[in-house]
Amino acid sequence: MKIQQILFDHTSRYALPVKDNIDFMGAIERHQKSKSELTVDLSTHIEHMFDGKLKHNGTEIRFLNNKRKDNKMDIPLHFASASVRALSNLYFFLKHKAKKGDLIIIDEPESHLSLAKQRLLAKLIADCINNGLKILLTTHSDTLVLEINNLIMLSNEFDDKDSFMKKHKYQQVHIINPEKVSTYIAKDGGVSECTIDQYGIEVESMDKAIDNLNTIRDGLEARIND
Repeated sequence: MKIQQILFDHTSRYALPVKDNIDFMGAIERHQKSKSELTVDLSTHIEHMFDGKLKHNGTEIRFLNNKRKDNKMDIPLHFASASVRALSNLYFFLKHKAKKGDLIIIDEPESHLSLAKQRLLAKLIADCINNGLKILLTTHSDTLVLEINNLIMLSNEFDDKDSFMKKHKYQQVHIINPEKVSTYIAKDGGVSECTIDQYGIEVESMDKAIDNLNTIRDGLEARIND
């Protein structure tokens, strides 16, 4: 056997995490017969996000919404929204395979998600962490980072904490201990660690961009109202 053929047979055109993900999705029907070892079903976060659930019917993956009568939907996954498709693998993993200590790698999970759904995604990430999963993610979303910072700040104690959390629909499982978080930013051809304190993650580049936008908006509003 030629050396080229040996290499081809024992290597993949994809990076290992990507290949593992493709193999996992190709075996959904089999995985669906098992249940996550976690004490809670974290996939319900995604069901709440899209008001529906995913299921393999023996032939294909289908998206079923939770509506009734005229609004009921039961469609193949490839007809569902890009956001549903993007989180489908995470949904099945959390529902059927997740166990404490697992590492979940997510590349830019905010893709195709509205700002409101990005906030729900942050709560899912927090719940995963608090149930013993490890999350490694990359993001360009200031909304996702800001909401994660809110969840970190909720780890502090203050007088009206319970009423504040109830008003803004936060639960105990959404609180993130800052000691469980490490953050790095790609900058100037290298990687630098970000500061994390009781106020959350300090991302200087995002802060400057947001401050600049707010300054421009304030300036425009002042001129329009003058």
